[in-house]
Amino acid sequence: MKKNYLLAMIVALIFTSCSKTEDLIIPATGNQTESGVLNKKSKVIEVEGTLTYKKSSSDNVSCGDHWSEGYVTDGSYLATGKLEGLGNLTSPSKAWVNFPGGGTIHVGYVCSSFKLNEGKGNEIFLTIDSYDLGFVSSTLAVGNCNINIAGGTGKYQYATGSLTGYVENPLNGSFTLKLEGEVSY
Repeated sequence: MKKNYLLAMIVALIFTSCSKTEDLIIPATGNQTESGVLNKKSKVIEVEGTLTYKKSSSDNVSCGDHWSEGYVTDGSYLATGKLEGLGNLTSPSKAWVNFPGGGTIHVGYVCSSFKLNEGKGNEIFLTIDSYDLGFVSSTLAVGNCNINIAGGTGKYQYATGSLTGYVENPLNGSFTLKLEGEVSY
């Protein structure tokens, strides 16, 4: 009888342990991207360097029409240069400006992007806040600008971040832009 009781206990124990459900715990990740990919960590890079923009008739950048708002444009520009963190790139650009007086050029609309020369065709889209350039001489205007990263293509599809820039424009069909900031992707 003791054997049958012990055998019944063992069988009951086996059935009980086999029917037990386990609670699976899936660790949450704090770095989920908008694409919903789990466990993908964002990469943050520091960006710094200078781009030189030159007038370009072959790189016509579409930037809307702002004539009716009192802005003018003198066409498109193309920058070349290297930004630490992003490497060699080109940056097609077009700006719409007006002249409010007081030795100031108001840059109201700018359309631009960074086209990375890494061989993969990646592009980073930029939104640039309006800003003012002040004349420091009759042939040089300078100013500061804020640039926001607004996504892109390829691995930069969900890129965000911001850069600050210092513009030196000698009003001769070219200008330089010194940049620093960070990009997350």
